[in-house]
Amino acid sequence: MRDIFDKMERHRIIGRAEDWSYIRELRNSVSRDYPMMANEYYQCADKESGNLA
Repeated sequence: MRDIFDKMERHRIIGRAEDWSYIRELRNSVSRDYPMMANEYYQCADKESGNLA
């Protein structure tokens, strides 16, 4: 998947491949932790979104 993100970045379809990889990893992590309460997820997502800037 990283190769696809790199190609998309080279063609200026996405900003940074690193950010998209991080978002994908975060999504996968959340999907495995399904029982987590929704408000805990949003607090975590708000906190982690600062890492993308």
